[in-house]
Amino acid sequence: TTNSRLTNAESDRDVRHFEFEILSS
Repeated sequence: TTNSRLTNAESDRDVRHFEFEILSS
């Protein structure tokens, strides 16, 4: 998919947000 074409910054930002959601839950 086109959405899979993420830059390193975008993918890193998504990962950090995902981890933050898990830690704060």
